Amino acid sequence: MKKLLTAVIFAAISFVNAYPAETSLDHILKQAGLRQEKIEKGVVDMNFTANTAFLQKNTEGKTEKKINSSRVVYQKQPDILIEKYSSMEIDGKALTANELDKETKKRQKRTDRRQSKSPFSPSMKDSYAHALSGETEFEGRSAWVVSFTPKEKKETFIEGKAYISKKDFSVLGMDFVPAVLPPVIKAMKMSMSMAPVDGYWLPAKFRMEITLKITFIFTLADKRIEIEETYSDYKLNTPKNQ
Repeated sequence: MKKLLTAVIFAAISFVNAYPAETSLDHILKQAGLRQEKIEKGVVDMNFTANTAFLQKNTEGKTEKKINSSRVVYQKQPDILIEKYSSMEIDGKALTANELDKETKKRQKRTDRRQSKSPFSPSMKDSYAHALSGETEFEGRSAWVVSFTPKEKKETFIEGKAYISKKDFSVLGMDFVPAVLPPVIKAMKMSMSMAPVDGYWLPAKFRMEITLKITFIFTLADKRIEIEETYSDYKLNTPKNQ
């Protein structure tokens, strides 16, 4: 009986040791952190173009407002973000240069310079709890699904799940929501997909869906907002370019 028990224990240990170490959560997080650190240290600053499609719908799904815009963005980590509209159409009407300047000033005033950091950044390692949720295909690439939850609720923190490449541990995309939602928001979901740019995986597409609860003394109606942004024309300033 003792021999049988010993054999079973030995077999179990052998099975655990035979399971690839690179699939462990700690290893995935370490490698993903190194990839994120490469971006944070390797990209001094960047310029890119953001094209946005905005739709506001009523409870019946009818479009009430439509905005298409394009803006140029300058970003320098960790907290500098400067944006300028180059074009905007509201319900088919193009804005003038003066109107674009006003919209740019309004956007810059709203911009929170305390930018959210990736849950996989080494500096955020102790701020999030992670869990390996499984494996999947993300936009044609094999990936691990890693969920992340902030250990405390802050406006600049997010929670959700990320798709991490099995090939090189880059974050391929995320589904997430802010850790703290404003009271006016009834429901919200966001997603981001990345694409390689000069060896770095950077945002390529962002999508957000929001249901707003419009209240005046009592609830009047829900408004649904859909936003889709695409990012292109990246110009990266890296140490080798200085």
